[in-house]
Amino acid sequence: GGTSQLSRELECKQQLKELESAYRSLLGHEFWHETGCLGPLFDLFLFSLLMRWKSMAKILWARMDIPVRTMLTAAAMYRSWVRKATDLKVHVKEALLADAAEFEQMAVAVQQQLMRMDSM
Repeated sequence: GGTSQLSRELECKQQLKELESAYRSLLGHEFWHETGCLGPLFDLFLFSLLMRWKSMAKILWARMDIPVRTMLTAAAMYRSWVRKATDLKVHVKEALLADAAEFEQMAVAVQQQLMRMDSM
């Protein structure tokens, strides 16, 4: 009934707050993101980063309206993860840093393409 529906909604809101807290923990308190504010694709993109689903993140990124910001956020998140996590194995840290560099390069490539298009 209505009580169980309300209970599920409250539980969902609490889980979203925990997810937002995880993002702030990784990206710092100056990073502000409220689930839903940049649309469901961005939310799924951030979640795919947390899960380390790189292929999914790239698929979502290709559909973003803000591709440079999105990939710079991904790079910052992964670099911060490496700095803050004390229990990561060396190969995981190396993979996160490699992905961060790749994400950053993707943002640069988009920016360079936009600059070329602007100069035409």
